[in-house]
Amino acid sequence: MIGNILKMLILKNKLQVLEYEPANNILLAEWPNHEDYSLPEVVQTLETLVKYIREYNVKYLVINSTQVKPNFQITGLREFKAAIVELVYNLSKTSLKKIARIATNNPEREILVRNLAHEISQGLVFDFQIKEFLSQTEAKEWLLG
Repeated sequence: MIGNILKMLILKNKLQVLEYEPANNILLAEWPNHEDYSLPEVVQTLETLVKYIREYNVKYLVINSTQVKPNFQITGLREFKAAIVELVYNLSKTSLKKIARIATNNPEREILVRNLAHEISQGLVFDFQIKEFLSQTEAKEWLLG
């Protein structure tokens, strides 16, 4: 079931919007563009995401960060990478089966994301699948397929 289904708004703040689709056990995480953020805010945002994945026993996650413009002058690439490694580690201890990421139309950012994902995946073992998509509809079809 992919059409119009009931979504519960779980959280909405300047850095994150979380909606849950109980019928499909999908958590939709959207990270809006907010250029003025600090590393502690990024870490807290990721910890909150993991908290709700555990609380709702989520099996499927859609991450839409297409609007975010990473500001590595504030966070630093090394620190950001450490936060993502921690996120993947924490997600590996949940019931997640699949993660769908909505890709941006920014080639430079996508290269950065792919390189970062490759580096991270070399050192971690996790049971969930991760795949990128151009739209939320495609992502949800894969998640539920």
